[in-house]
Order: sequence, then C-alpha cells, then structure tokens
Amino acid sequence: MLFSRLLFASSLFLIVFTFLAPLSWADTQKQNDLEHKEPIQDLATTIQSSEKVDLAELFKSFPGRWVGEGRMYSKGGKVDIVKCRVTYFLSEDSSQLKQNIRCASAGGKIEVKSVIHQDGENISGTWHETIYEMKGELSGRAIKDGLLVRIKGTFLQATMQLLHLKGKQVAEIQFNHETLVGLTLVLKKG
Repeated sequence: MLFSRLLFASSLFLIVFTFLAPLSWADTQKQNDLEHKEPIQDLATTIQSSEKVDLAELFKSFPGRWVGEGRMYSKGGKVDIVKCRVTYFLSEDSSQLKQNIRCASAGGKIEVKSVIHQDGENISGTWHETIYEMKGELSGRAIKDGLLVRIKGTFLQATMQLLHLKGKQVAEIQFNHETLVGLTLVLKKG
C-alpha cells in the first residue's frame, strides 16, 4: 500500500511533472538510456529562461497518447522502474487540458485524472487518483518548452518540471516526502 501511494505520488504529475536525488541530468540520461542520441538540453537553462511563453500554444502539443518509462528514487538508494501511459485531451479553445495517467511498477499501480486550466502563463487545476481515492490541487507556470508545477494533496507535496523536447516529454519530479525522493520519466507519443 505504501509503495502504491508512493508510485501514485511520483506519477501524478507527468505534467504534470527537478528531483532531490544527487544525480545530474547527464547521469539520469545515462541511467534511462531511452533512445537519446544527443544531449537534450540543460534543464537549469530551461528553468531560468525568461522568454515569454504562449501557454495555449504549448497545450496544443499535449493531446494524444504518450508512453514510456523512468526511474523512481527512494531514500536509502532504492530505484524502481516505472512504466506509464498518459493521455491528454484539449478543450476546443485550448484553455483546458484533461490528463489521464496510468503507471505501474513491480510494487503497484495508479490511475490519476487531472484537469488543468491555463490563464496567461499560469496554470491551476485538480487531480484525483481513482484507485486509492486521493485528491489535490496543482498550480504552476509555463516555461520555454514546458511547465513548472507545484502539486499539493493530503499526503503529497511535490514540484515538477515537464518539458517537450525533440518529440518527447521529459518529467522530473522532486518530492517533499519521508521515503520518496524523485522520479524521472521519458515519454514518447504513440
């Protein structure tokens, strides 16, 4: 049950979703080795970008089904492989994004439904994990090529960076949790 809650927490924001593990982007890229033939780009540079972002246009890059895998890091050095499928639906006016997430590992599975609203460069919304009946809110802002998201719930607080790079979604999540450290995922459309 605890692992399933942790898996839920980690998968929650592929958006929806910088981790605490002492790994550099290069280390993470080596560990995942998920078909990256060249460096994607430095995430710190992306975060610091002050370039104006059109969130409605960014939302248009989400719709469809995305699949992939990643690594979940726990305190004490435990690493688990996580496989995820994420489906996004965009409203006609591009102001709302619905997200359905299904993730599984050897230790459990989760299913999350999120609704994300955009207002200028800011986002807000809600999430609901349907297996364990957990709920919460999310907020954040657009950055070049992606989103920075703050996730809150009764048992969960996290920050996430979600990037759209070279036809992939790269999510790095940092948790404020007693046992979970972070999650790195790479998803491809398809």
